[in-house]
Amino acid sequence: MYVFFKKRSKNTTPTNGNYHNDYIRSLEELRSLFTKCFIRSLNKVRLSLKMNQAVRFLRFNLQSQREFLYMKRRYLKDFNFKENCQVLDVGCGPGDITRYGLLPLLPKSTKKLMGVDISSDMIDFAKQFHQDDDRISFERLDIGTSSIPSHLLQSFDHVLSFYCLHFVPDLRKAMENIHRMLKPKGDILVNLISHHYLFELYEELSKMEKWNSYVHDYKLRMSPFQDSGNFKQYFENTLRDVGFNITHCTEQRKVWPASCENSEGLLKAINYVNIPKHLEDEFVSDQCDVMRGADKVFINEHGEEEVYWKYTVLFANASKV
Repeated sequence: MYVFFKKRSKNTTPTNGNYHNDYIRSLEELRSLFTKCFIRSLNKVRLSLKMNQAVRFLRFNLQSQREFLYMKRRYLKDFNFKENCQVLDVGCGPGDITRYGLLPLLPKSTKKLMGVDISSDMIDFAKQFHQDDDRISFERLDIGTSSIPSHLLQSFDHVLSFYCLHFVPDLRKAMENIHRMLKPKGDILVNLISHHYLFELYEELSKMEKWNSYVHDYKLRMSPFQDSGNFKQYFENTLRDVGFNITHCTEQRKVWPASCENSEGLLKAINYVNIPKHLEDEFVSDQCDVMRGADKVFINEHGEEEVYWKYTVLFANASKV
């Protein structure tokens, strides 16, 4: 069963099924938590007419923001952050969740909260708009690198990562690096996707002649466990092999209902397959047509189309041995 929505019939909004009550209260809290952040950033960005990746991601990536709220209610609110701690956020993106989600949860005595991301655009944006507290900083880092900078080794009491690690080609290397950056007895709290409908969508698009040259190698960016039934076991084994004691590890199947406007914006912001800018609108339009043909688009009670994204996410908490 996927969490909180069941499909009722073609082209009609699925009815509510069994779900986590904590998880469903997302949209209003999202507006409350992130509206100030987004408006403040956009007011500055309006000086430029360029809609870069970071701005798109910030505007349309409600799924990651909502998943963070779920993590906050289920895990972070009772997470034992140490006094005078140093915290690392792996895959911070444009820095909105790092600044407005994580920082308020940390003890006032926190010495450092660092956000890292592989994207220079994301880090530049985060530095410009979200590095407004002496405790927070952002730095470009490939978490799958073979050479972690020396100043980051054994530097952090806690490492957090939300919606990032499934993009790393060598997940074991990423966890080894995280282990090396933790202080003795430091701990991690992460979530990552093991299966997402987006890659099924790319499979269909790869069969279209006009998109094949762009999409044919999409599996290089896909979670290696997209079609695997034992990702949880593999991840637990990886954590133990690297040197972690596992406190908690669960896997859940979920559904994210999003407006077509939000879905189209997010598809452009993600752009895993590097579609040229002048073809973005046509590519997204064809993706939406594929989803309609696969019964992934429904009409809600207001007569508007919504896309129901299915994905499987894993949550894990572990400590360094």
